[in-house]
This record gives sequence, C-alpha cells and structure tokens, in this order.
Amino acid sequence: FVRMLKMPAEDREGIDLSSLEVAIHAAAPCPALIKEAMIEWWGPILYEYYAGSEGNGFCALNSEEWLAHKGSVGKALNAVVHILDDDFKDKVKLTAYATIDLGGVIWVYMGPKEHQPALPNFEFTRQPESHRGASKVIEECNWLQSLEGGIDSIHSSFLHRKIGEGKGIGLDGLRAEGQAGKLEVQPTDYGYRYTNSRLLPDGENNYVRGYHFVMPHIQLRAAQLNNDGSWFKFKIAGHHWVPIDDNTTMGMVSVVSRIARSRSLLP
Repeated sequence: FVRMLKMPAEDREGIDLSSLEVAIHAAAPCPALIKEAMIEWWGPILYEYYAGSEGNGFCALNSEEWLAHKGSVGKALNAVVHILDDDFKDKVKLTAYATIDLGGVIWVYMGPKEHQPALPNFEFTRQPESHRGASKVIEECNWLQSLEGGIDSIHSSFLHRKIGEGKGIGLDGLRAEGQAGKLEVQPTDYGYRYTNSRLLPDGENNYVRGYHFVMPHIQLRAAQLNNDGSWFKFKIAGHHWVPIDDNTTMGMVSVVSRIARSRSLLP
C-alpha cells in the first residue's frame, strides 16, 4: 500500500479500477492513515482479517466497519477477544531454567527442584578443550528407537563395517569377524554395565566390548582395542540421546582423548 500511494497522483488517477471488486489484506497491521487513503482511492472494497494458523482465533471486518472504528482489527468470528492493557508484559510469566556449560555442552535440568540430581561429572566434562570433543545430530526417529539402536552393540559389526579392499572408512579386523554376540548385564546404582562377547572364527577367543549405560539416556564406551586387537584406541566415546518430539531425537557424541588433539576428535 505504501509504495502504491507514493506513485504520482496523476499516475494513480489514470489506472482503471473498474474490474477490481475485492482486496484483502491480513497479518500485518496497517497504519490508519495508509488504509484510509487506500479506501479513498479504491473505494470500500478492502477487507481485513487477523488469525492464527494454530486455530486460536479469527477476526475480520470490511471497509465500512473499519471507517466507523478506525484502527479496529474487526469482530471475533470464532473466539473471544481480550483487550490487554499496557502492563500486560508484566503479567506474563515463563518458567526459567538454570543452565551450565560443562565439557562444551549446555546442560539444563527441567524437572521438579526437589528431584534435581548432581551436576554431570563424566570424563569428558572434566577435560580441557584440547582433550575432548562434542557434536550433535538430529535423528528422524523417536527417542526409544534411537536409544535401542545405540545400546545394541552388535549392530556396529555389520552396519559400520568396511566392505572390500581399499582405503574407505569402515570397520574391519576382529570387530567385523565376530559372530553373534552374548550380552551380559550387571545392574548398578546409575543404570548398568554390560558387555557383548562375540566368538571369533578360531572358535576359542572372543571379541568383547564393554559399556556403561547411565540412566536414562547416556552410553559410555571405555578405552578400546584397535580393530586388529592391538593396544589401543586413543579415545573414550559416548552417546547421549535427548527427545525433541515424538518423531525427532537429538543425538550427541562425546569424545575424550588421552593426547592433545591436533584435529577434530570426531569423524
């Protein structure tokens, strides 16, 4: 409207508006002087409405109604309109939560204060930035699906494995050779410890992976052998799963190195 009204008067007067029957504007407030000028130019064909895509209300009015109540947002058609005074901002109250930065991750507890646990005190939260790393991904699955996939140790032997020859990224060696795993679980006061033992092709030795699961959403993997059985990988890693909604989960990977990193610790 503003840009059209800036046209020279002679140009606006030369425009044929005979076929223009209805004009609708919505969403953004229109200054009273601007709207009045548009009605004077186009005639009483302007209709205005305000609504929410959440279905929380709908107000509308025509040009005649607006001219009788300039600045009005119209009549409520499917809701009750509340007129709020200038101090409404002081009446709005939102719950605030204290946060803390530990290990490069922002932590927040959102439950009842009387049940608040101690601050996170994992290996990676105690290390300097040079010896730790953290990243996150958004997973298009619900929290339980994501959690189950992560604590299932055996999946990594085939879903992450290296296929064929070459320098491609992937697992090989003992971790890829292990057969069906045997899971052993030891409950603890924080969740449980568990191991997955996989019989190797020689029929005598096992490839064993050990984990901690910290209720309700954290898995930790201690220092690990290299894929060929040599001693040992340079990092301690963990997964953290946080639900976003029924269909989306945030997954975080934390890594601790025994040496100062010269590159990212994360793949």
